[in-house]
This record gives sequence, C-alpha cells and structure tokens, in this order.
Amino acid sequence: MIVAAELWLGHPHKYNHLLSSPCLASRDDTSYPGSVAAGTAVISANLTFNLTAGTSSVSEVLIERFSTEPTQEGRSALVEPPVATLLHVAAVKSPAYSNEATYQQALCQHFQTPRAVQVGDVLCVSCLSHSEFQSNKSQIPVRCPDLYFKVEKIEGEPSSEGYVASTSHTTLYQVGSVCSFVPSFPSRDGHVFWSSLYPAGLSHTVDEICRILLPHVHNTSDVLGVGGRVLLTGPKGSGKTTVVRAACSRLNVHLYQVECARLCRDSSASSVSRLRSVFSYAQDCRPCVLLLCHLDLLGKDRDGSGEDTRVLSALCDLLHGTSHTIRELPFLVVATTSRSQEVPLDLQSCFLHEVSLNPPTEEQRLSILTVLTAPLPLSRDVDLGHLARRTAVRMAQSA
Repeated sequence: MIVAAELWLGHPHKYNHLLSSPCLASRDDTSYPGSVAAGTAVISANLTFNLTAGTSSVSEVLIERFSTEPTQEGRSALVEPPVATLLHVAAVKSPAYSNEATYQQALCQHFQTPRAVQVGDVLCVSCLSHSEFQSNKSQIPVRCPDLYFKVEKIEGEPSSEGYVASTSHTTLYQVGSVCSFVPSFPSRDGHVFWSSLYPAGLSHTVDEICRILLPHVHNTSDVLGVGGRVLLTGPKGSGKTTVVRAACSRLNVHLYQVECARLCRDSSASSVSRLRSVFSYAQDCRPCVLLLCHLDLLGKDRDGSGEDTRVLSALCDLLHGTSHTIRELPFLVVATTSRSQEVPLDLQSCFLHEVSLNPPTEEQRLSILTVLTAPLPLSRDVDLGHLARRTAVRMAQSA
C-alpha cells in the first residue's frame, strides 16, 4: 500500500516554529497557531534535509508499507530495512564545535534508539548533558550546539532502501571530518525565537539577506563568485545577528560569528595575522557565512583617531579573495555595523550589497513581545500593546 503524505516545508504561523509545540500532533483546531490540517504529515527538519538533499524542492513523500502476510487486524505491516553491521560516520566541519574531537558518548547515546540511515545522510546529534563536549570547546562559545555527522560507509545485507543502525547490532566508527550543508533546527537549550527561521519582526530582512545569498550558495559557475558579501546596517539591538543566524539556518550553511573588537591587536602585523587566521578557519568550514560584528572597529589606529591602512588593505584583499571556483562549497561574508558612516569607503566598496535594518515598528515590537512572553505566565494587568508603544522611546534613543 502506498500512501502519499504532504511534506510540510513551511511554517503554518510565521512567528511560531513548527517543531516547537509539544502538543502539535494532538490539536484538532486548525485555526490554532502551529496546528496541522488533517492529512498533513509533519516530519523533522533533519529528515526533510536528507530527503530533499538540502534543497527543499519536493512537496510530497511516498510512504511504502510492505507485508508478506496480513497482521491480526488485517492491516499491512512495515518491514524494517536490513540491519547495518558496520557504520562509518565523519564529523561535519563546523565552527560551533571542535572538528578534531571524537564524540563517542554522544554517538553511542544517539544510536541507542534504532535509526534509519543511508550513505550521504547528515545526522544531527544533540550534545546536551555530554561531558565530552565540555572538554572539546571550539573557538566560539556556543551553548550545547548540535553535532553533525555524515554517513560515509555502511556494511550489511545489500539494500537499496537504507539500513537500520543501533548500538545493539552495529559497530560504529567516527572517521575523519568532511564539509557539508547541514539541516536547521530550533534551539534545544533556549527560547525558540533566537533560532527561528522566521523571527518575529525581522522576517522581511531575513528574506532580503536570503535573496541576496541564495544564488551564491547554489552557484555552480564562476559568474556569481564575487558577490557573496553583504553589509548589514542598523541601530544597536535591532536584531542584526538574529537576522544573519536565521538566514544561515534557512540556507543550511554554518555560521562563524566573530567580534571585530577581538581582532584588534597591539600591532598591525598581529591584527593582520589574526584576520587571516579567522578567514582561513571559516573557509575550512565551508559552506559557511563569516559574520563580522561591529565592522567599524576594524582598521583604526590604537588611539582610534586615524585609519590603519595596513589592516584595511589586508581585510580588503581577504574580502576580494572570497570568490569561489566552480562547484566549490560557498564561503560568504556578512558584516554588521551600527555606525556605517565610520566604515572607510574603501572597505564599504568591498561589499557589493548593503541591507539596512530599521528599528522595529510598534506592530513588530508587539509581535516580538508576544513571542518572547508566550511561555511565561503573565498577570492580567500586563498590556503588551502598551509596552510596545512605550518602547518606541527606547528605540529612538538607541538609534
């Protein structure tokens, strides 16, 4: 029996993550935000990614159920794929965790539950409560990131439909590291707003960033190789980092966030060396977006009164060298600043695209407050609309 199930590729409510509601499957009222209509199947982001090879280009999934004999209820039974006797997985290179470490404990716990796997699948393994991650921290302080692994080799009975792997029947090896696109996930250790694909009040800017970067992410020629650089401007606290994080999740690429203040050293030579190291590390984690926060802090003298031409020249050379060759995984650069007038013109010219993030309107502030306070028990006298109106003064002062 073949059953066609709709694959939910979008979000039923722009400001609610589809996978964030624990009662999603039990709701019959389709008017409720995050509810799913009858006949719609909701599958995980990881499975969506593996089914569509990261392109999200299908709208249906065919589910085959096989049975050699009917069950007592007269329905067909699902025959499991053959068991994998040997499984090789490689760590996907990411700036969120150490690419040289081994994560045997996390992998062992992940496969205590039997998992369906195929060669080329990307596995997402949570590192929550794993002590081995604490001793293998990366260059970026990310709280409990998801670990990604790519299935490189499977041994077992010949099968064209994949295998089932588990700690009980499968010998598992972690071998080396690879570069790969990765699926997006809601936050496991924080509020879903900060990892949402459609953050409240910021969706339009995320759409604009994705529109600019998407041709470079899936570029298979060298025609667009020089345009993957965006300068994002906006007032302090307006959500620039959240926008870039959401865009990276939509595009299934890694994010390497660097504070430009940390790149400023005692001497020009040290600053240039640090810059080159950062760019080299980000390129090693392709497909990757390098996020340079507070770009206006780079390229200044130690006293801040003038420009450090050596640092600026090196940064411009690095930015112009980000173009990738044919069929190479993309390396893109996004820089943010709240003081665009202090960014040197030569440096601004290196970014072919500039996107402005305006302070949120009252309606957008209300949607942000609504999402952030959704899991909190609010008193009846709390008026979010009133708070949204009052915060306009705060936004004007910060701008």
